[in-house]
Amino acid sequence: MEACKAALGYSEKMCVIPHLVDIARFYAGSAWRSKDADAPFVLYYIGGFHKGIREPGRLFVLIRQLNKQGRRKYLLRIYGPLNNFRKEELSPSDCLEISYLGPIERPKAIEALKMADAIVNVDNENCIMTPSKIVECLATGRPLVNIAREETHYPPLQAYESMGFAVSVPEGEVTEAVAQKVRDFLEAGIRSGTASLNIVQKVLAPHALETIEAGYRSLCRGRG
Repeated sequence: MEACKAALGYSEKMCVIPHLVDIARFYAGSAWRSKDADAPFVLYYIGGFHKGIREPGRLFVLIRQLNKQGRRKYLLRIYGPLNNFRKEELSPSDCLEISYLGPIERPKAIEALKMADAIVNVDNENCIMTPSKIVECLATGRPLVNIAREETHYPPLQAYESMGFAVSVPEGEVTEAVAQKVRDFLEAGIRSGTASLNIVQKVLAPHALETIEAGYRSLCRGRG
């Protein structure tokens, strides 16, 4: 939001309204599928990739690295439009742990997010904008793996990560050390489960209905 203000030449007469999210609709609750040492760990990415904007390259490298040394399989399920990718690019034949499953209706997408062992976010490569769906990912309370860019700073995600419910994969080579950090995070997620509703509400306070309503009311008063 601060970057948006700076780019637009912010003045006191301007108000940036963030994305609204219905936490009650997205929150996954305490349900968690128990995992033994050999059960696959399933990560979900829901949304589109766009060439030159948001690409899956580093994410795919991470999945390959996770499966080189991990004691369990790490599976990536992708739902969303193909956009300008071919299906075989999103279901690479040399990595059967990655599967592109096609578009998904919004109500089903919400339920899929709730069932994920962890959710993946991929930052945009061509700008500092965080994809808007990140608020919905955080609203589930599920563990989140963020394929990050150094220039992108999103306070709710940073707060979620500081509480131990997200891990960021930095720019640069996805080394075994980076992969092990993600494995440790995912294994800890199996034990700790979903973030509490109180934590989610605290992290997403800027996106709550009452906050959004107050922002629009302020705009209306400014026009009066």
